[in-house]
Amino acid sequence: MRIVQVIGRSNSGKTTFIRNVIRFLIRDRSVATIKHLGHHPFRLEEGKDTTLFYETGITASLGVDDEKVMIALREPTISCALTVLADRDIDIAIIEGFKSINLPAVVIGELTSSQCIVKDPFPEDMVSLLDKFPEFYTISGITRQLRSRMKPTDLLFTLETPLPASLQTREYEVRNSLRDMLDHSPGIKRYQCQVNTCLPGISDSRLLVAAAGDNMDIFSRVSSMVTETLSKYRL
Repeated sequence: MRIVQVIGRSNSGKTTFIRNVIRFLIRDRSVATIKHLGHHPFRLEEGKDTTLFYETGITASLGVDDEKVMIALREPTISCALTVLADRDIDIAIIEGFKSINLPAVVIGELTSSQCIVKDPFPEDMVSLLDKFPEFYTISGITRQLRSRMKPTDLLFTLETPLPASLQTREYEVRNSLRDMLDHSPGIKRYQCQVNTCLPGISDSRLLVAAAGDNMDIFSRVSSMVTETLSKYRL
């Protein structure tokens, strides 16, 4: 999942820009948005059952109608919000208003920011700029993607491991090396292999693997390949 941050001063046109960008992105991608509400907390509708339930102190209160699911989670962090989306295997998360988070950003209007990687782009140009933005994955999300291509008889193996500090600038080298090994391993029919880079306040540096095969050897085979890959890059 790509995290596209959009920042700018109040009334700079951020909402209009995001709405126009979405028109281009949703043609062949799943897209979600996260809005920072700042000092104006969202008020649950007074007297409704979902509100009354939430007010009891429960962890989450959900409401379901014929069009959508509304979720109130008692964990007000950007990490929680992004994890919910990544678990659903969303392609792109557009976040708006989180100026204090150190992520690459689209800057709209007259704002100076060290996070800026593109300023006032045309909405249609954002499709070609997506690779400039960081990725974030969860094991549930990549497993969900893999399951859609699995056969009922396939066995599934998942592994998630933090990467040591010495490898935190080489995450993609590690991922690509492991992918090459998985591509040439007999018995592994399909897989998903991703890494999270260190994103302060969101994620640490991690390797995530989900693999499907037709026999129990897949478990030891994938574990050995991960160990071998990490050992090679620790040298």
